[in-house]
Amino acid sequence: MSTITINYLEEKPINGIQVIDLNTNMTKLILYLPDDVVVENKLSEEMTTFKEYRNKYYDPSNAKTKILFTGRSKMTEIKIMT
Repeated sequence: MSTITINYLEEKPINGIQVIDLNTNMTKLILYLPDDVVVENKLSEEMTTFKEYRNKYYDPSNAKTKILFTGRSKMTEIKIMT
């Protein structure tokens, strides 16, 4: 099982709608996001877990950016971290 880590905390701020098209099989994806980013999961999933581990400051109603997951995933673990 391979692991992909994407850390938006170290990048310039992102705004608007961002689309991440995933086609994963037996992969672990860890995505680090600022508190003002909301994630919408539109993946076609088969045996995939999608979990968000947000801190107490996370307020989805105050989001400046929306990340939309599209594509397919099979036996994949996706974690959203702050």
